[in-house]
Amino acid sequence: ILNVTGCKELSRAREEIDRIIFIEAVGIDKSPSDKDKVLLTLSSSSKKAGGGGGGAGASGGDNQQKSSKVIMKSDGRTLFEATRKVHAFSYAKPTFGHVQYILVGEDAAKEDIAKYLDFFERDHEVRFNSKVIIVKGGTARQVMMKANTIEKSLSDTLTDLFDGSISLSISGEVPLPELMGKLDNKYLAANIPCIEMVNRIFHGGEPKKESEDIELSGYAIFKNGKLLDYLTYNEGRGLNWLTNKIVSGVMVVNDKEGDYVSLELIKNNTKIMPKLKDGELFVTVEIVTYSNIPEYQGKSDIFNESTFKFLEKQQEKIIKDEVQKVIQFAKKNNVDIFNVSDILFHKDPVKWEKTKKEWFELFPKATFNVVVHSTISMTYDIREPTGSKAGGSK
Repeated sequence: ILNVTGCKELSRAREEIDRIIFIEAVGIDKSPSDKDKVLLTLSSSSKKAGGGGGGAGASGGDNQQKSSKVIMKSDGRTLFEATRKVHAFSYAKPTFGHVQYILVGEDAAKEDIAKYLDFFERDHEVRFNSKVIIVKGGTARQVMMKANTIEKSLSDTLTDLFDGSISLSISGEVPLPELMGKLDNKYLAANIPCIEMVNRIFHGGEPKKESEDIELSGYAIFKNGKLLDYLTYNEGRGLNWLTNKIVSGVMVVNDKEGDYVSLELIKNNTKIMPKLKDGELFVTVEIVTYSNIPEYQGKSDIFNESTFKFLEKQQEKIIKDEVQKVIQFAKKNNVDIFNVSDILFHKDPVKWEKTKKEWFELFPKATFNVVVHSTISMTYDIREPTGSKAGGSK
């Protein structure tokens, strides 16, 4: 009680709800006007818009409101300075307790992503389930300005994209703590999901028109905290095979007559088993996967053991090819993106302590053996091909 007596006003840690803007997505870019500054873009679904004043060096004049979607920008030498500058023109206090996505532009990612993420790891408001995304070939601000619409906020769009990505397993969310753990481990390389702006042509009752949209585009790979390259589509799925993050997916194979058979991945388990022998690294990758047949375009009887084996072999080859491409990429660039060193450390900490000094010489020369076991489990509601009873059977 004695500590709070007197006339000095205490620093307020709480704000009334009508004086708060709940930030849902944050964009980070290098400032186009000053190479030593960072450009911060904030997106919120709050109905309170930022003002147009823009004092104290803040960039409030460019802020705008689309219906209830507020877009604000600011810059500073650090992210913390940029967030404080928002107060110069915003009528309410931005709070980061609801941030779902942190978007990082390509130029900023090439420089050093760790220094831009330190604020979010350190700040007490930011939740640890916030996800980081790299904007391939563009800036975070471009995406945030174009993807926020009256009908849908950027965070809702990204949530839908990641929910839908489960059906393909070509990308996936990476929580902030997992990412920071990899960035802090010099023996591991980080992978972060990436998005890009694409042009889509819409056809309907009106004349066809082209519109920009965002699309998940695999993973961005980082080495020493800097953007190295991208693994897109099937390469992204190859990485998910190696990190045991396959949920579902589609593979198209052929029957013995050459007709297409669609396979739906329903269950998967991957084990990576590294072993050190005579100063060399040997890694066995064992993948066990199960799939169903949701579609068949031919008319032959494929629902027998012999044909299933024929289809399973094709699926095994596709998986093996996707995985080996990622392994070759990792060895060529000397980046452990599928946690071999971490598995080795937990398997034998004593041996790892003796080995880690030579890790960057061992990994590029490692021998990988990829073993895939594929099983087709179900054919869903029917066994006979459509049209097989109409005299069209081969």
